[in-house]
Amino acid sequence: MTLFEVYKAITDPDEFAEAIWHMVRLRESSEEVAESLKSEVPEERLQLLRTAAREGIYPLSLEQLQ
Repeated sequence: MTLFEVYKAITDPDEFAEAIWHMVRLRESSEEVAESLKSEVPEERLQLLRTAAREGIYPLSLEQLQ
């Protein structure tokens, strides 16, 4: 699963904006942003995200994280 797919799973607009803002601020060009969005998220991190979504800790769509 790519970082782009993870961002698409965020269900709260405010959280989405915050997450995107932090990611974009760390990059120096649109090419770097695109490269980051295309990168694969490690399985360990996906497991943490799935747990956070399941427990209601973070607004993510579990269906999109499958």
